Amino acid sequence: MSSDSYAEEIQHHLVARRPDVPVIALEETDSTNDDARGLAEKGFPEGTVIVAKKQRRGRGRLGRRWSSPEGGVFMSIVLRPPRSLPGLSALPLVVGFGVARALREEYGVPAMIKWPNDVLIRGRKIAGILCESALSGTNWWIVAGIGINAGMTAEDFAEEIRGLATSLFLETGIPVSIPALAASVHDHVLRSYSAFLQRGFSALLPSIAQISAYAGENVTVTTPSGPVLGKMLGIDGEGLLLLELPDKSIRRIPAGDVSLRKD
Repeated sequence: MSSDSYAEEIQHHLVARRPDVPVIALEETDSTNDDARGLAEKGFPEGTVIVAKKQRRGRGRLGRRWSSPEGGVFMSIVLRPPRSLPGLSALPLVVGFGVARALREEYGVPAMIKWPNDVLIRGRKIAGILCESALSGTNWWIVAGIGINAGMTAEDFAEEIRGLATSLFLETGIPVSIPALAASVHDHVLRSYSAFLQRGFSALLPSIAQISAYAGENVTVTTPSGPVLGKMLGIDGEGLLLLELPDKSIRRIPAGDVSLRKD
């Protein structure tokens, strides 16, 4: 696919679903989140989306590198929620819910949300979300970055993560249309975000809980103050992880990484 036809296909699919928002398609970029930040600073409206075939410097939460070879969906969406909106810290879960719904409803895969910002299929990571915010004068915005392993084969993943990652192609065996997937994810994320704005995170929580990975499992949560062991009970109305400790007390955890315990 040539650069021009790629951009045209992206435009066609995304504009068909959301004709009211700007769409920017790039062959390659350093980071779609950085590009979207620039658009947000210039006043581009909510819903503006930038999609790239490849990223040279893709990143995840805590500055981790996100491998971004051709064959993935790398996109960022400009959001402008009220700064006073309750539950903004749960936005990565809202975005992840939209991603998981798109994968489930349109591709038939059992996508699950892994707190706080990943999407898994059968325990392997298929997508990650990175939300970044900024305030410049009265111009307040959040950029929701989304990376999805779409058409990758096992050989496209670095050897050290092959057992931890998957792709839509590996799960379905069917070639993936990057433009169609990007359009579906953009639409579903904006639907989830709209529901969040109108009804709050608590209204989405029952649906999120149904597809929450590791719920009821014994896990280790790596927090800034160290690892915490317990049973994952779920997610609360503010997007915090609920962990039952060995003494049966409940701890609410605002940030960390969750992994299954093998003992």
